[in-house]
Amino acid sequence: MLDKQVFLLDGLAKLSAFYNNFNFDIYKVDDKKNIIYDEDGNPIETLKAIVWYEHFQSFNDTDFIMMIRGYCRENVYPPQAPSNITEWAKIKLVSTTNADEIFEEVVKRLRRNIYSLDFVKGLYQKENKHLIAKSIEYCTSNFLVWFSDSTQLTYLKNEFKKVYTRLIQENVNKGMLSIDNEMKLLG
Repeated sequence: MLDKQVFLLDGLAKLSAFYNNFNFDIYKVDDKKNIIYDEDGNPIETLKAIVWYEHFQSFNDTDFIMMIRGYCRENVYPPQAPSNITEWAKIKLVSTTNADEIFEEVVKRLRRNIYSLDFVKGLYQKENKHLIAKSIEYCTSNFLVWFSDSTQLTYLKNEFKKVYTRLIQENVNKGMLSIDNEMKLLG
């Protein structure tokens, strides 16, 4: 879970420093621009700050910082919404992932292991490559068709790539930027 101070200092403060026109009031202020405090002496956050934090709260600190730095490095304009940053991360992760190479590796492993889907899926799970294992699982029926009809390889490849790409995007939606513990966004 994202630490609130990391969100404020490494996230919003970084965006405000990087983009001159990124105006983001973290705390409520009165007419004289003094921060308003609650009865316990804590500054009261703006609704915008609360909503942005809720969007990012499932990310860990390292992934959040990496995502903010990457967004700043590659985007001329400031984000208008928190989803601009996470959508950029999804696109970046998908574009830096070579699903063709991953599929070819899966096929080679299947051929070496007498077309045993469960065995090959287990190998990927042991290697902490869970998205690949899950992609194999979701495409099981397509693999079985290919085993009996080799002309179906192109169709299988396209389906595997779609599934793998969708799983990457779902991971980002859940606040996870790492892909199978082996590749990180911009890392």
